Formats: sequence, structure tokens, C-alpha cells
Amino acid sequence: MRIQVPYGDGFQEAILADSLPVQIVDPVCEKITVTPEELIEQALRAPIGTPRLEELVTPSDHVTIIVNDHTRPGPNAQIVHALIGRLDKAGVARENVQFVIATGSHRASTPAELDVLLGETYHRTMKVHVHDCDAADHVYLGETASGLPLWVNRHVAEASFIITTGLIAPHHAAGFSGGRKSIVPGVAGIKTLHVHHSLPIRPFEPAMGFFEENPFHLAALEAALKMNVRFIVNMVQDTHKQNVSCVAGDMVKAHEAGVALCRSINTVRVGSLADVVVASPGGAPRDCNLYQAQKALSVAEVFGRKGACTFILCARAEDGIGEGVFRQWLKEA
Repeated sequence: MRIQVPYGDGFQEAILADSLPVQIVDPVCEKITVTPEELIEQALRAPIGTPRLEELVTPSDHVTIIVNDHTRPGPNAQIVHALIGRLDKAGVARENVQFVIATGSHRASTPAELDVLLGETYHRTMKVHVHDCDAADHVYLGETASGLPLWVNRHVAEASFIITTGLIAPHHAAGFSGGRKSIVPGVAGIKTLHVHHSLPIRPFEPAMGFFEENPFHLAALEAALKMNVRFIVNMVQDTHKQNVSCVAGDMVKAHEAGVALCRSINTVRVGSLADVVVASPGGAPRDCNLYQAQKALSVAEVFGRKGACTFILCARAEDGIGEGVFRQWLKEA
């Protein structure tokens, strides 16, 4: 039997004996023929829980659009283009619009990566701030009920109208990505990230699909609700990174609708737990370094026989180990 798993922009293959009992956990996905642009336009025409964007925003608003960084797949540039068109229609001057790249604790996106994320025209002609979690000028907004100190990027904290964009996908700690995660961890300071990503806020067990009562999600949501997040646009992808749907509108209601769809298309059943699990984060860009790629083990762990399983992680990791804090943790361990 030949098995194949995503690896960078290609695949890794192995030949296994036909006598081995093998489960391939790879849901069948229907071919999507609708373009990302069409999905985005459908969502913007019928937002969930809010009027249309051009009916919400005013010409006097100072708008910050938060965009995922280079480690996240998705039609970011197409979303940006659609949003700028709507803001133009609403009479918002482009000098009153800025982009903040939600890096969390990742490295800064390069100029070439920003050309891809935003589209070269917007990157070169509009204000763009790449978030730095270690910066000294974050705004402190107090502490959440869960004890999370909230330090946020100044360009976000001072905006009168925040639009978040991104991708809703299963997530190893938050249950599902998207929505509130654009604020924490996306544009939060390192003091916030240290607490948010540690026990007891971060779940101890893998949290794929664990959403409604997830403390990691709830703390991020409480933090995001303190901000002027007035509109979101989130794409939903299937397990093959196809763009299946797009949700827009209220940060809570639109995100919950996207989560419900994401859960329905990404839930699988397996026959039994395994002695060996071969896992991949799905290829580029999710396997760009070990810091990103190791998240796939949160999926693999669910499929493995407890205390008696070997895990094989396939990742190109062209950037090596990855973020500085993670590298330091490994050295100290």
C-alpha cells in the first residue's frame, strides 16, 4: 500500500506492507467550483447579525483592518480587495484606513509576503503595520475575568472601527480559529500571550473542536469584546484547503455560524485507535517551521493508543524550529 501526506508544496510517500491494518483519515471533499471572490461577495451582501459594512461605517471613522500573517492559508488578498471596495463606496478616505498584520508571536512577514497577503497595490500605497508582540507601545486595557492582562497593538486599540479577517479551521487550543483570535493572540502583547497560552487558560488536552466551554476561547472572546470590532470576514475551508464558504458580520454571531459549518465538514470517525500515527499539518504554509507544524500532533494524539503509540510528523520546516520563545523552551528542556 502506498500512503501519501502533504509536505511543503508537495507530498511525502511511503510503501507499507498490504498485511498492515491501515486507516487513511482523509475525508472525501466535493470539488468546489465557486470562486473565493464569489463566496466573499455573498457574505458581504448578507452579513450575519449586522447591517452591510457600507451601512455601518462612516466617513469619519478611522478603520483598522486586521489580516492574518504568512503562516495562515486563505484568500487574504481577495478579502482585502472586497473590503476596500466597500469602504470606498461608504466614503471612507484611504488615508483613514490602515492594515495590521496579526502575527501573534510569529516573526514579521516580509515585504514579498505582504505583497501576497494584501495585494501589491494596497501594500505599497496604504498604511501597513506588522504587529510586534515585544513592542513597547502596546495599550493596556485592564484584566479580563479570567485574569488575562490585556495588552493590545496601539494601532488596533485606537481605531474607531475594527474589521477582522481570517480563516475558521479546527485549532489545537482554541477549538476553532477565526473571529476573536484576530485580537488575542493576533495583535496582543507578549505579556498577554504568556498568560493566555499557559495553564489554566490553555487546555491541557488537545482541543480540536472543543469550543463552547473552552477557556482559551472564552478568554480571547472576552478580550476581543473590549475592542471596537465592528465587522468580521472569515473564510471556512475543508480538510483539503478548499474555500467552502465565507461568513461576515457580527464578531460573535458570524463566527459561531462559521464554526458550525467548519465542525460539520471537518469531523471524522475512525474505526479504532492506532499504534503508529503519521501526521501532517497539511503542507505549506502550515509546515513552514516546527513551531507551526507541531500543532498537527494535537490531531494525531487523539487517534493514538494512549501510552503505546509512535507519532511520525511530516513537515518541510524550511524555516527550522521557528519562533524564538519556542526555540528557547526546547533548549531549556
